[in-house]
Amino acid sequence: MKAEIQKLYEGLKLMIPCAERIAQAFAEQDYYAANTELLGEIPAMENIFGGVLSAGDYFSGTGIDAGKDNILFLLGALLKPLEQKEYILAADVLRQSVLPFFYSVQEHIVGTELSGAETFDRGGRSYAVEYTSSGLPTLRAGEGGTEFYLHSNLCAETEGEQLARSWYRPEQERYIVYGMGLGYAVQALLRRSEYIFVEVYESDAFVLELAGKYGVLGELKGSGQVTAEADEDGTRFAAAVKRSPDAQACFFYPSIRLIRGQKLRERMEDAFVSQASQRGQSGALYGNFRRNIAAYDALADELRPEFKGKSVFLIAAGPSLDKNIRMLREAKEHGLIVAVGTVLKKLLKAGIRPDYFVVTDAKAPTFVQADGVDAQIPMLGLSTAYYRFFTDYRGKHYLLCQEGFAPAERFAKEKGCGLIRTGGSVITAALDAVLCLGAAEVIFVGLDLAFTGGRDHASDTAFAAKTEGAYRMVPDLDGNPVPTARNLDIYRQFIERVIAGTDGVRFVDATEGGARVAGTEIMRLSDYIREIQGRAAVPAKALLAMKREPGRSPDRRI
Repeated sequence: MKAEIQKLYEGLKLMIPCAERIAQAFAEQDYYAANTELLGEIPAMENIFGGVLSAGDYFSGTGIDAGKDNILFLLGALLKPLEQKEYILAADVLRQSVLPFFYSVQEHIVGTELSGAETFDRGGRSYAVEYTSSGLPTLRAGEGGTEFYLHSNLCAETEGEQLARSWYRPEQERYIVYGMGLGYAVQALLRRSEYIFVEVYESDAFVLELAGKYGVLGELKGSGQVTAEADEDGTRFAAAVKRSPDAQACFFYPSIRLIRGQKLRERMEDAFVSQASQRGQSGALYGNFRRNIAAYDALADELRPEFKGKSVFLIAAGPSLDKNIRMLREAKEHGLIVAVGTVLKKLLKAGIRPDYFVVTDAKAPTFVQADGVDAQIPMLGLSTAYYRFFTDYRGKHYLLCQEGFAPAERFAKEKGCGLIRTGGSVITAALDAVLCLGAAEVIFVGLDLAFTGGRDHASDTAFAAKTEGAYRMVPDLDGNPVPTARNLDIYRQFIERVIAGTDGVRFVDATEGGARVAGTEIMRLSDYIREIQGRAAVPAKALLAMKREPGRSPDRRI
């Protein structure tokens, strides 16, 4: 590469992500930052335009207008709106004229001078460093016939900026990041604050080596704000999160794909999906919460006398519910029926009136579960559930406050009420709620947590559908593999942890299908009902001696 072209290439490699940041700052109406940075970069832009002009023959026949008139037009088109404080127009000029010109110049340089990828093989995996439209390197990994990129082929720094924006919290001082790639997202995170510290753990040691040679790892370590180390089995990352529970845990998903061990990869994918789901609903959570605390009728704590020492039939929406739904008419005589909102209309249609139903989802489409229901069945609603459950449904509304959502935690402290763990779904939240209220037995019905018969929900429920394919296989009730989805497997694992950590409570799985849930007794619903009917014939003194006492610790009860 000739010296003048090398200089142009290096200048564009810095300028393109800088111009992308400036355009984004204009779009966010951070005019002071955008204007200050743009004015500071004008001399560098002039140098780039001058370099293109002086190397005009290099671009001959490429379709790139490297002539003086076009370059003066671009520079004037950018400076004029700045003089007139037309910042929206300045952003448009950057994105529609200047950046496309820069990209076309850089793409020609990369295509002409750096067209070949640098390839490596380590441990049965291939790696390729390629140069992108912005001139920055990206990384491609391949194994077993599958290849994927770790960074954008357009501008990896801009992609990193977008990811760092989702990670960053002004009040957060420490970040623990799983995954490095070539380091662009962590670089962007540091750009947002000079007061933060970042620990990075990367599953693939060779990727760290490449980040040092081709990426920005050297710059990151030189800042004094970043540490980075290989973590093949995930133990260092887990220890760091445990050691610093107040730190912000972040995931760079392409690095999760690099994990060689399937179980660890699935655990990291589960954590990533859970965090992404929470982040995606954050706006709705706060809006719903504000409305719900103004509309609820009573706190769920008031129901403790109703639940204490009782058998609770917890009705989920799995496809196996179709097998034994009618048996619930008899079950109602021997305990409380608590249903997830998804099956409310199905139960009512079958002539079964639950004692309570539970709703947790923050999104508007879920209101179909109760819309038009006039049965006035009491509702247990999470503080962040879609607000119309509290404002439009005509039954009594009991409020559940959850751990991990700061406004709910503050509200619960103010009201002197307890908190539940949500576990990511309505059935997991319902389980923790009934245990905190003092249930002595929990009998699961419809808890498939798998695609029984190729379906994910029972018929006539709000979200019944056929399912094609699955993410993973798990043992069914007989130990045979059954397909399930990642989210359903997360819920199963949460339920198993709750069961393992709860003493003095009996757990019965009367689903009659689906995934095996460790810690439960497997029974047909009809057999359980016969058993509980048999208890009714036991003399009162003997029954009292047999009665189980709930094992939840007082600080976990709501």
